[in-house]
Amino acid sequence: MTAAAERGGPPPAGTRPRLGFIGIGLMGTAMSLRLLERGWPLTVWNRERPALDPVLAAGASEAGCPREVAERSDIVLMCVLDTPAVEACVWGEQGVAGAGGGARLLIDFSTIDAGATRDFAARLRARTGMGWIDAPISGGPSAARQGALTAMVGGEAAELAAAAAVLADLAGNVTHMGPVGAGQVTKVVNQAIVGSGFIAMAEALHLAEAAGIDAAALPACLGGGLADSVLLQRIYPLMQRRAFDPPLGYARQLLKDLKAVKGFAHGLGLSLPGVENAAERFGAYVGQGNAMADIVSIIRLYEQERQAGGAAAEPLPVIDAHQHFWDLGENHHPWLCDAEPIPFRYGDYGALRRNYLPADYRADTARHRIAGTVHIEAEFDPANPVGETAWLERLAAREGLPTVCVAQARLDDPEVAAVLAAQAARPMVRGIRHKPRAAARPEEARRGAPGSMDDPAWRRGYALLAKHGLSFDLQTPWWHLDAAHDLARDFPETQIIVNHTALPADRSVEGLRAWRAALAGLARAPNVALKISGLGLPGQPWPASANAAVIRDAITLFGADRCLFASNYPVDSLVGSFDAIMDGFLLAIADRPEAERRQLLHDNAARLYRF
Repeated sequence: MTAAAERGGPPPAGTRPRLGFIGIGLMGTAMSLRLLERGWPLTVWNRERPALDPVLAAGASEAGCPREVAERSDIVLMCVLDTPAVEACVWGEQGVAGAGGGARLLIDFSTIDAGATRDFAARLRARTGMGWIDAPISGGPSAARQGALTAMVGGEAAELAAAAAVLADLAGNVTHMGPVGAGQVTKVVNQAIVGSGFIAMAEALHLAEAAGIDAAALPACLGGGLADSVLLQRIYPLMQRRAFDPPLGYARQLLKDLKAVKGFAHGLGLSLPGVENAAERFGAYVGQGNAMADIVSIIRLYEQERQAGGAAAEPLPVIDAHQHFWDLGENHHPWLCDAEPIPFRYGDYGALRRNYLPADYRADTARHRIAGTVHIEAEFDPANPVGETAWLERLAAREGLPTVCVAQARLDDPEVAAVLAAQAARPMVRGIRHKPRAAARPEEARRGAPGSMDDPAWRRGYALLAKHGLSFDLQTPWWHLDAAHDLARDFPETQIIVNHTALPADRSVEGLRAWRAALAGLARAPNVALKISGLGLPGQPWPASANAAVIRDAITLFGADRCLFASNYPVDSLVGSFDAIMDGFLLAIADRPEAERRQLLHDNAARLYRF
C-alpha cells in the first residue's frame, strides 16, 4: 500500500473525498458504519429503503437513486448481490452512468462475473471517463466493522492509489492482483476454498457428533496440525454452538458464488468435483427455504437428512417447453409436405412426414407426469402464420393440448407489425420464433449479414415484441451467441429463450470448450434463458452419458433458475424415445436439490411462458 493508505487517524479534514455507497445490505451496512466512524462523508442508497436506517442514524446522507449517489460523491463504493444488480445500478435508468458530473472512480466490492466487470469498466470509462476498481472482499461483517477485511483488487495502479485511503480503512489485507477483472478472478478462487471449506466443517462436525466424541474440543485438539485453519478455529465453533445470529453471511449469496466458480471453471474446460458438491449442498439448503439463513447454519441440512425417512417421492410435474403438432392433411408445412427435403441436422427425416397429434404425444409420454406443453411454431405455411395459431387453438379446445404456444412471425417481413398484432391477440400466444440467418460452421460466422440478428430490418421487427409483451424463442448455433448477447443487451425488456441448448453438435473437446465459452458470454445477459433440448446426434441413439455432461454444463453456466427441460418431440424421436430423453435428463439432474429440479422441469417454464 502507498503511504496515503497507511493506518493512523482519519484522513485530515478538507482532504477527504466524498464517498457514496450503493447497496446497504449485511456487508454494506458494516462497511458504511466503519467509514462513518473513520470520518468519511458518506451518501448512501439502497433498493429497500428501511435498510438505510442504521447508517442514516450514524450520520450518512440519503440519495434517491444510484445516479444521485454518483453526482454527490467523488468515489462511489458498491456492494450488491450479483452481476445483474451491478448492471442495474450502473446502467439502469437512474444508474451511475447517467450522472452529470461528480464521481471519477467506482470501487465495486460485489462478487460478480470477471468478464462482465471488464465490460462494465470499459463502457463506463468510454461514456463518462470514470475509473473502475473491482475489489471483492472476504471476512464478513465483523471484519468490516473492525477494518480487517481482505480485498482482492483489480484495476489501474493510479486509480488504486486514489482509492488507497478508503481501502485501508476497510481492509487489513489489500492486494493488487492485476488489471480490472483480476480481483473477481481471485475471488473465484477464494470462494472455491471458502465454499468447500464450509461443507468440510459441517461434515466434520456431523461426523464427530454422530461418533459421540467431544465435538467442541476438536479445534483445540487439531490446532497446529495439518487440519488446522481459520475455518476450523472460527467457523467450526459457530456451527458446533449453532450460533447463527447475527449471520456471518447469507446462504443464497454463497450459493451464488459457488455457481459462479463452477461457471468460471467450466469456461476454462475444468471440472471441480469438490466445488460441485459444495454447490449441490448449499443448493439443497437454499431450496428448503433457507436463502436468507446464515451460511454457518448449513449444518442443519445434515441434521435434517439424518432424521429424514426414505419414502419414495411422487414424480415431479413436467412442462414440456418445446414440442410440435401437425396435421399434414389439413395444413401445409413445406418442409414436411413438399417432395424435396431440406438439409436437416439429424439427416433423413422421412419418419416425421406423418400426422403427429395430442393422442400420439400422450402415448409417447405416458410414463411421465406432463402438466402442460409449449407448442413451438412448426414452420407452418409462411403465407399464413396466424393460421397455425388458429388451428392450435381449435386443437387445444378439442384435445386439451397444447397449453400455450410460441407463434410464427418473420421479423424482417415488411408486414410484420400486422402479423405480430394478430398473433398477440390470440390467447394462447406467449412469444414468437423466427430463426435468424446463421452460418453453417463457426469459421463461416460473420456479423451483419442480411436476415441475421444484426440486420436493421430484422431488428425493427424484433423491437415490436416488447410492445405486445411477447417473448422470443431464439434458435441459432452457439457461434452466433455474441450477436444474441448484443440483442439481449439492446432490448432488455424482451425475454429471450434460447432453443436446443444452442446446438452443441460438435462434441470434440475443442468444440465443447467453444460452446461453453459462448454460453458463458450469453449468460451474462439477465433476460436470457436456456432451453435444454435438441441434444441428439445423427446416426446414433440419444447418448445419455455424453448428454449428461452437456446438461450439467449448461445448468452450471446459466443457473437452475434460467434453464428448462424440453423434448423437441416428435422431431427428436429421430434420435431417441421420449422415455430415453426424459430419463437421461432426470439422471443428469438427480444430484440437484428438489427445488432446483422443480425449477428445471416445471417452474421456469411456467414463469417464462406465463402459464
